[in-house]
Amino acid sequence: METMEQQYKPNFSGTDLTNLDKFMAVIKMSVDMQPTPAFSMKVKLPREEPALNTPEKVEIIKQISALKYGRKKELVDKEIFYRVGA
Repeated sequence: METMEQQYKPNFSGTDLTNLDKFMAVIKMSVDMQPTPAFSMKVKLPREEPALNTPEKVEIIKQISALKYGRKKELVDKEIFYRVGA
């Protein structure tokens, strides 16, 4: 604990680090190779965020991808046959 306390002082003491609330974190960043003062932040939980990909969105993305990048199996087979020369 002493090592962490040394890293985060003078902003946070060992007691502060030990008694952090749930989903809170203390970090110290490096910006342009220079350390910044330590600060605390709340960690967001995934369940608090709305779902980004609903099944409907996933299906639409698949359809768009198939239209943009997909090719018929027969054409791919012919191209492989041509490249291999079999």
